[in-house]
Amino acid sequence: MEGAVVFLVLFMVSGIVSSLFIYYRSKERQMMIERGMAAEEILALYRKPSAKGNWLLKLGIIAIIFGVFLGFAIHVGISWNYEEIIAPIIIVGAGIGFIAAHKLGEKVDKEES
Repeated sequence: MEGAVVFLVLFMVSGIVSSLFIYYRSKERQMMIERGMAAEEILALYRKPSAKGNWLLKLGIIAIIFGVFLGFAIHVGISWNYEEIIAPIIIVGAGIGFIAAHKLGEKVDKEES
């Protein structure tokens, strides 16, 4: 019974949030029209910037470095009986993966342009 209540509350909250988002977005567009903006200008404001094509490269780098550090952390935890050091090693590995992916992504972006 408790699970159903939690699901219903989450469903209601997500419905309220999405309804408010749609309502305020339409009000914002209505105000833009009232101020005399053209339809092309309004559409240009709402267009999402194009996604960079190297997001799979970044995801792959993060996954590889995370996997290497995960294996290292498990090896250290089992071999040396330092189980409390497993989580920090995994977190550091994920951080290094994100930094490496960002730097390599910048390099690829610079080469493409």
